[in-house]
Amino acid sequence: MLKQIHPENPIQAIDETYKTFILAMRIQNGFKEGLIDQKCFTSFIEIPSDLRMPIPRQNYDQRAIYRQFHNLVLSATAALIIAVDTALDETFGAKNPFNTQDPIDSLRAIIYMLRCAWSHDMANPKWELKGDKYRRIYQVTVPKQIISMLSSGRITDSQIYELDFAKLDGKYVELALFRGIEGIIFLSLYAKELIARKLEKSLNPVEELCTK
Repeated sequence: MLKQIHPENPIQAIDETYKTFILAMRIQNGFKEGLIDQKCFTSFIEIPSDLRMPIPRQNYDQRAIYRQFHNLVLSATAALIIAVDTALDETFGAKNPFNTQDPIDSLRAIIYMLRCAWSHDMANPKWELKGDKYRRIYQVTVPKQIISMLSSGRITDSQIYELDFAKLDGKYVELALFRGIEGIIFLSLYAKELIARKLEKSLNPVEELCTK
């Protein structure tokens, strides 16, 4: 069994969960393209531990496996959101959901609400508000430089995400709000960029003072 690796800082935590998301997407694509042998999904295997718990053979069901891959990608996305939310807390401290005019506070509110939604149901996340703290409109603009970098230049415009949680309360999370799962990835990696900037400033306080 592989030795478990514990991230040493918020950036590493986000990087590792993002790599897991990419792996889930690659495996899903490999299944769709017929690059993975069907025996991968049907043969008898054992969990590699002292107990060696068996996972029995099963019949090949393409539709069921496709649905399971969809849920795997959602689970990997949820893990990324959890890592990002935790990293934001470690870097910026307590949340301030009342400050809807601040881009970082707005980003943190959206990430946190996504985390809460997935915690209720990983396969069918739902917006659920308790109290009025987050019953507000939050808007985040991911700069075009970051969008272009993340999309390898295929998308060159900044992306604006606006969520009105008062209207979303009780509804299922629709990826259309983010123009697809890419929007959640853009927001997550934008958060990583903001965290990196904050950590860099904290490591170079003298340089920061000289620029003021």
